[in-house]
Amino acid sequence: MDKREFAIFASGLKTYYPREGLLPNDMAMELWFERLKDIPFNVAETVLHKWAETSKFSPSIADIREMAHDIQE
Repeated sequence: MDKREFAIFASGLKTYYPREGLLPNDMAMELWFERLKDIPFNVAETVLHKWAETSKFSPSIADIREMAHDIQE
């Protein structure tokens, strides 16, 4: 995913989990983008929606990567 797509993903993450103070600054956004940029945007969106349906707590980078791997297989 590119930076524009990641911004959409990050906005969704913050919207689903507003109380957790996710991605509070530019450094956090950059670090998360670097760890997730190889995941196709459509897969990342699917992960986010599925996670929101099943968990009341926000996903970690590792959670996102693991679910993305499962979806892509």
